[in-house]
Amino acid sequence: MDPLENLKDIHLPDSIHAYPIAPGWWILLALVLAIVVYLFIKNKRKQRFLSQQKTALVQLQQLEAPTVEQCVAILKWVAMHYFQRQLFANNFSAELLQALKIKLPEQHQAKFIELAESALAQQYRKNANTIYGEDMQRAAIYWLTHIDLVSKNNTSIGANTSATEPQEKSA
Repeated sequence: MDPLENLKDIHLPDSIHAYPIAPGWWILLALVLAIVVYLFIKNKRKQRFLSQQKTALVQLQQLEAPTVEQCVAILKWVAMHYFQRQLFANNFSAELLQALKIKLPEQHQAKFIELAESALAQQYRKNANTIYGEDMQRAAIYWLTHIDLVSKNNTSIGANTSATEPQEKSA
């Protein structure tokens, strides 16, 4: 008897499939998806949080003949929305200027004072409301573009979220 008779021909193993993927890859995929969803939600919340700031910037830029009164109303509306209402609601002229200045980072405070000081100091004089309107508009836009509303040392979270939009007064 030949010992090689009972041997079978060489056969190839079944092909190896890529699925099911090892559990480690599923965990990694779930982790990446969770991070993407978290970042998306965080970005949407930040956009919603900053929506009043963007609205105020649009309103200020659309004013064709701004008055100091209109600019101050928009600034106060934004400030009362993001910060404690007591800091801005009853302040006028120098007190308002100081309260707004304090909320800016130090490197931008001097420029804001330079832009807004004369407009706020002359606010209640006859015809000064329209003369200094463009100066106050520039100051308000400067303040809104340089204010840091989302930093961790800022106490703006949980401030007055019930503030309504400012009413534009017709001249």
